[in-house]
Order: sequence, then C-alpha cells, then structure tokens
Amino acid sequence: MVNINVGNVKVIFGKRLQQALTERNMQQNDLAKELDISSKTMSTYIHGKASPTITGLAKIARFLGISADYFLGLSNELRPLDNIDYDPIGEEMLMIRRSYTSMPEHQRKAFIQLAQAIAEDK
Repeated sequence: MVNINVGNVKVIFGKRLQQALTERNMQQNDLAKELDISSKTMSTYIHGKASPTITGLAKIARFLGISADYFLGLSNELRPLDNIDYDPIGEEMLMIRRSYTSMPEHQRKAFIQLAQAIAEDK
C-alpha cells in the first residue's frame, strides 16, 4: 500500500501553483476568474489548506499548460503539456481578457468603444 500524506500534497500543490502563477505573471484572482471559482477557494489552494477536485486539478493543469504530475509532486519538471499546441492568437486573446477583467468599469466601456471603432474602420 502506498502511504501518502494528504497534508503534504496540499502544501506541495499550493507552492507549485503559486510558482506557476508567478512564472506566468498571473495573480491568483486571475486564475480564479478563469476557472470560475471564488478567490477564497483559490487562496485555500495556494496556502495548502485545501486541494481541488480531480476535475479542478485537470482544469488548472490544462489552463496553465502544466502536467498534473508536477502539481501533485510526482514530477519536479515544470514542463508544458505535450499535447497542447502553441496558439499565438489564443495567447493574445488571453492577455486581452486578463487586461479587460482587471479594468474598472469606465475603462472597460472605453475599451469596447475603441475595439468597435477599430473593427468598423476595416
């Protein structure tokens, strides 16, 4: 029988999740929004107080492009998933989305107006 200390897995997961976010210049609130979970829940993950469900882990791994093995402490390689193709347009859209979600409402309105004006000017 394999003996795994669940508390250690939670701490390892939290530390590695924080490292992945730092390397991607992301805040934990940004990831929480992307995954449609509360900031409080994300904070419990980061601080090793809780861990996501298997589905939650899969979503986090896929979104960040990192193997779930790394988050679980089964691998020390912070490597991208082999089956995810690099999509430069997707990366740009993600950057735009992150910027947009961090804007106050008045800036969001101005952003939309600017985007519409650019689209109409084709």
